[in-house]
Amino acid sequence: RTFKVYECADCSGCPLREQCTKAKEGNNRTIRYNEKWEQQKKIIKDLLSDEKTGAIYGKRKIDVEPVFGFLKANLCFTRFSVRGKEKVRNDLGFALMAVNMRKYAVQTALLGRESAPWPSKKGSNHQNSVIGTFFNSFQLVMSQPHPIYLHLRLTLFRI
Repeated sequence: RTFKVYECADCSGCPLREQCTKAKEGNNRTIRYNEKWEQQKKIIKDLLSDEKTGAIYGKRKIDVEPVFGFLKANLCFTRFSVRGKEKVRNDLGFALMAVNMRKYAVQTALLGRESAPWPSKKGSNHQNSVIGTFFNSFQLVMSQPHPIYLHLRLTLFRI
């Protein structure tokens, strides 16, 4: 990135210095300006002030952000503990799989076992009961605070 740096000649004797800058004594006030960055900020500001784009961006708070907030707050997933694209992809996959399993467990608990989202074969409820049992046990684990998830993550999901 290229910045234009503007700096005053000498402001050490200025009576308004404390109101104007937070620079240490002996340093002058500097302003950094990146023309390309300012143009990009203006374009984004114009886009977000448009009603249609603002409505689309407003949905992001509802659709996308809660998942990452849940990962950070409840599962304490703030950093990757592995290196390399493939390992990071696996680590994130396990975390997102835990979030999806938790969502599914909550949905099946609300709907009940008989009303699963897929039809059963030939009137048999065996598939629903097996999958329901698995996800109901996961519901207990995934609805708990993060220490249980951390224990599971350390013991089960390490490669």
